[in-house]
Formats: sequence, C-alpha cells, structure tokens
Amino acid sequence: MELLIDNDTSTSKYKACPVGMHHAVISDIILMGPVETDWGVKNKIQIVFQTDAEMGDGKFFGTQKWYNIPNSLMSDKAGLRKLIEGVLGRKLTKAEYSNPRYDLAGFIYGKTCQINVVENSNNPDKTYVDTVVPKAKVAQDLVVDPEYVLDQDKPIEERAMTRFQSSITEKAAREQNDPSANPFDNTPHAQRDVAPVVKDDLPF
Repeated sequence: MELLIDNDTSTSKYKACPVGMHHAVISDIILMGPVETDWGVKNKIQIVFQTDAEMGDGKFFGTQKWYNIPNSLMSDKAGLRKLIEGVLGRKLTKAEYSNPRYDLAGFIYGKTCQINVVENSNNPDKTYVDTVVPKAKVAQDLVVDPEYVLDQDKPIEERAMTRFQSSITEKAAREQNDPSANPFDNTPHAQRDVAPVVKDDLPF
C-alpha cells in the first residue's frame, strides 16, 4: 500500500471500541477530501485501527481517528506529524519532515502502536481515539486481519467518503424539513414550535 501526499450512525452495525488502552495495528488510511468544519473547509484523512480487544466472535474491535492533512510536516504541532511520531516512537528527521512529498502509508501502515480510547462525552454509546503512543517494548507486533478489505478496494457506495457524504446530505435534509433540528437556526427560540436539539456528532 502506498499513499503519497503533497507537502444517522445509530443504525451502524459496528460496535464501539471499549474504553481503555489497547494495542492496535493501523489497518487502513482513507482520504476523505475537503470537509466543512467549525474552522472552515479542511482536507481530512481517516486512520483506521484494528485493536487487540476481542469482540467475542473471533473478531477484534476496530476504531478510527480523523486528522487534518497539513500543508507540510514542518510543524511539530501538526496532528498528523504527532501521529507518525507516536506510532514510530521517535521524532521525524529533518529529511523526513521537510520532504516536499511524503509516503504516509510507508510511515504508519501495518505498524503496531498503543491507543487510548475514551468515551464520547456527548454520546456515552460512542468512543474515540484520544492519543496514540508507541507499542510497549514487550508487546508483539499485530497483523492486519487478512479478511479486512481496504476502503479503496470496496465498491464506491460502501467507501467511507461515500457514506460520510450521504450522512451529511441526510442531516441537511432533516434540518431543512425541521428547522428546529438545526442548532444554528437564527429563529428566536420563543418562535420555534419545538425546542432546539443539540447538534449531532459528525462521524469523525
């Protein structure tokens, strides 16, 4: 695998990864493209982790974390650079972080690390990856489940970007049909027939 970068989920069939520290292997890297955020449009990437936490059916829990794709890795504050260094267990060299084109998959795909999974404060039924650190020295390397299908190899309608865009479209349609579902609706609360609801969490 090579990836070169220029310098209503309640119906989901997936179970939330248990809270706690887990060893995990990076099993997929998915370009999500431009995504509207509270800070403007950002190019996003989704990193998929296969953990060592068993689900009870011979499978292992998976989880994911979204990152902004920085213009470069020059800044040590960039989340993607922190991820790479966290997985590798070392700082990037100047030659690596100053390279105008870097192979992200070459850095992290198939690598074993530790992740801290925490509860989503807005939805206790959901969890997310809080931090990524190097694997314990005594831990064995994990391998990606041979039955795992890379996102890029799935039918287009099953790919993460397609499903994400569909969820955004459906959310926009709900808000258009029911303005009270939009927390950014400027209509005074007193004039609304229904009390406004809290904005749904985006799936990242």
